[in-house]
Amino acid sequence: MFINIHNLVIAELPDTKKFLNFFYYFKVQPEHRNLSIDLKVRKVTQDVHEEKDSKGYGVYNIGDKYISIHRKFGNLIVKNLGADYTTEILYSGFTDILYPLFNLIRDVIWFKLINKKHTLIHAAGIQLKGKRIIISGWLGSGKTMSSLLFIKEHKAMFLGDDLVIINDRGKVLPFPIPLKLSYAHSKILRYPKFPKNIKLLLGELIAKIPIIRRSIEIVEYTKINDILKTAKIDSGGKIDIVFVAKKAKERMLSRIQHVDNIVQTIFYQGFWERLYWLDRIFIHYSMAHSDFDLISLLNRERKIISNALDCTEIYEITYENYLYNSLLWALQELGLI
Repeated sequence: MFINIHNLVIAELPDTKKFLNFFYYFKVQPEHRNLSIDLKVRKVTQDVHEEKDSKGYGVYNIGDKYISIHRKFGNLIVKNLGADYTTEILYSGFTDILYPLFNLIRDVIWFKLINKKHTLIHAAGIQLKGKRIIISGWLGSGKTMSSLLFIKEHKAMFLGDDLVIINDRGKVLPFPIPLKLSYAHSKILRYPKFPKNIKLLLGELIAKIPIIRRSIEIVEYTKINDILKTAKIDSGGKIDIVFVAKKAKERMLSRIQHVDNIVQTIFYQGFWERLYWLDRIFIHYSMAHSDFDLISLLNRERKIISNALDCTEIYEITYENYLYNSLLWALQELGLI
């Protein structure tokens, strides 16, 4: 299976239902095999042994442009992470079940995008009455709910509920991977219906248990059109407004003139999302490949975000209980609804 992410990153992935469901929007026909492939992901039936020149460091083997993790349940190997290489990810056994493999693929795509003056940011995006709006906020702030309600109630178009692509010229591109729905979403949107919503109710109850909630998350992954049949995905364009959401006791809307703090906030929101594989793969891989400079990549990403924000209007918005209500009020104040 081949995916083409806006002619920026082309990847060859295992032809399975799981991968198809995750990258459904970017799937293309096999003629892309003749194009330059940025990433190849493959599951192998036998454990892949380490290269001869590699050295062991606990569960890791590190060689030239190569790193592997060896566990009893399977191996994971990453090769050639540099900008001018076709990166390979090989895995075996139960690696794709016990590790968040899709996040690893997403993070490799992220590196490839940075080398092309684009990046993924942890934010929602909609197009409303010709205006492209990015909604930035920490995990649990209500970005998904807000974007879905604007589509349902105000005929907005969808760019993404968790991740969108931006570039250094202030353009946003859609990244519509499946939405992660909780029981709160199911109550308001009436999706999914019984009995799946019982599973989400169980997930909400587990989320209230301090120790268990760190290791167990019960949610429903679904495509935007499974929830809202008439939803349309916007093709992207110039970013018109960025809202940076913060929780507070009073509702407030203020224009941001100096973007440095906002750049740092958006940068670290994305950094937090990628922390799992930064810790397990990318920092260790830096020892294996002199051209792979993680610090340089992060600095370049920060510059991309800064340049993008310099091109648009930025507002800090506060909310007490529901982000959607504050966003609706803000858009009314700005004359956009």
